[in-house]
Amino acid sequence: MSLTTTAERPMEEPPSSEASGPPAPLVPPAPPRAVIRRHPVLAFYALAFAISWGGVALIAGPLGVAGGAALLGLFLAQAAGPTAACLVLTGVLDGPAGYRELLARLTRWRVGPRWYAAALLLNPLALLVVLGGLGLASPAYLPGVLTGDHPLARAMGLASATPAVVVGLALAFGLAAGFFEELGWTGFATPRLLARHGWLAAGLALGLLWAAWHIGPDRPGTAAAWGDRWPWRVLTWMFAGMVPYRVLMTWVYGHTRSVLLAVLMHAAYTGGQVLLEPGGTGQPQDLLWWGLLGIALGVVAGLVALADRARRLLPAPRRAGSAPAG
Repeated sequence: MSLTTTAERPMEEPPSSEASGPPAPLVPPAPPRAVIRRHPVLAFYALAFAISWGGVALIAGPLGVAGGAALLGLFLAQAAGPTAACLVLTGVLDGPAGYRELLARLTRWRVGPRWYAAALLLNPLALLVVLGGLGLASPAYLPGVLTGDHPLARAMGLASATPAVVVGLALAFGLAAGFFEELGWTGFATPRLLARHGWLAAGLALGLLWAAWHIGPDRPGTAAAWGDRWPWRVLTWMFAGMVPYRVLMTWVYGHTRSVLLAVLMHAAYTGGQVLLEPGGTGQPQDLLWWGLLGIALGVVAGLVALADRARRLLPAPRRAGSAPAG
């Protein structure tokens, strides 16, 4: 036992600042360009959402959502988001060389005929199968282009919905949506996701964000009319159909590296629905055919994924003249 009393123990001196060394220097925050370079896809999502949702909010406020001019304004405000985000971020990250590379992919048309067939026919054929099957049960599912009662022409206040008018609307909306959206979704985001993931995972991730991006622009024009059914509209029209279709778009781009083909494939999706949309359905019937279309596209995407996996698991063909192993 120690005999030293408390009074006899020496006092402990507090540690001096000299012993602890100089204070750690403050680390300045990373400049915006460095943050964007580390997270380019997240930056694209944030900018695309902000521009599209903000533009739609500004237009829907003073103009409302009734009439052709308001619908066109909402469409242009929504479409501006991915395009502006792509052009801004490409300039920040890659400069003029990035614009030249983007233009090269936008004009890449020399791809195999089967990819043109996939891009242009997958959605219209699935849509025809779904609506054709439902049309056997009810004439309400007949496309408005055949009955003269077309929903988009009616919403835009057009006096006539002749087949020529409907075809013109389908081409105009399809190609415009394809160009302005895919410049960003496929031109900027998709190749960066494919650099880190396979086409299936990249397509699922991008498809979820692509579908969610439609929620803000869709709400001003439809939420009040759909009421309690609006969440089901979001689930069936956006997520059920758009997610598997984006997976298929990513699959096509992964094999072609053509933004042009993505523009055409998007045009076939938007324009195909404009062209073949039924004119006599109500909200429950719309939810049904949207959901069935999503299931059909999901089945196609699943079959493509299985076929791609089986192809990759097969042994590579032996070149002629090479000696067998062993």
